[in-house]
Amino acid sequence: MKGRFRGVALIVLALALASTEAFSQVVLKPSSVVVQRGHLEEGKLDSLWRSDDDRLIVREQPDAFARALLVELDVYASSPILRPASMLFVCESSGTAMDLNQDMRLWNFRTHLWDIIDARVMSRLDTTLSIVVRNPTDYVEPTTGQIHGRLRITGHGPVDLEVWRLRVDLVRWRLGR
Repeated sequence: MKGRFRGVALIVLALALASTEAFSQVVLKPSSVVVQRGHLEEGKLDSLWRSDDDRLIVREQPDAFARALLVELDVYASSPILRPASMLFVCESSGTAMDLNQDMRLWNFRTHLWDIIDARVMSRLDTTLSIVVRNPTDYVEPTTGQIHGRLRITGHGPVDLEVWRLRVDLVRWRLGR
């Protein structure tokens, strides 16, 4: 009998640990999306919820001040965790031209500035980036739980001569307690 109870206790302990781990992380989908620069051609908010090739597509727009073509897409979410211990920002996207520069930004509620959390040349193939965010509490509004992200794509050089698009298939945040 003792052996049976020990086995049951181990199973109960394993289930308790698994459920605690499941509740220690929250996955957030965007609650709204705003095209700040560019022209929305296709897709809507729920296009960003799953990696399913149902994309939000934004065409470039000339920016006279930067002397470049530009797309800026803002995404917003609400977190039930106001002081996360960890944050992962995930984005699956691609561009339709070569020589596009991509940076991902989060609004810093402490400094009231956009912080660049990743910058690279954008791929023409769907690429999923998972970026570990340092100091995650800076990016969650401390009373409402709001999170603001921005994808910023610029084209320079020969790419300025052609029309190009940003294609976004997935955006999400993963927060840990």
